[in-house]
Amino acid sequence: MQIKVTLAAHKKKKVTKSSKLLGHYAPLVYRLVKEEHFSFPKVKAFLAKHHSFKVDHTLIARLYPNIKQKVEDLKYAVRQVKSDF
Repeated sequence: MQIKVTLAAHKKKKVTKSSKLLGHYAPLVYRLVKEEHFSFPKVKAFLAKHHSFKVDHTLIARLYPNIKQKVEDLKYAVRQVKSDF
């Protein structure tokens, strides 16, 4: 019983971290990896040091394709809005 509760809490925390990573920190992670050529462990250390956000570098690596797609979609949407004006 205790183990099930612990595993459920762990999964909830993992979902929260991944949603925060995809939402709030996506542009920052994209910029660090794409433009400043940080490795995923360096991104992990940067987030822990400067943003008090502790996350495993393997989670960043696993979510990076989604982060990249999200940021590129945002860039495209901004270009579309600018071209409309």
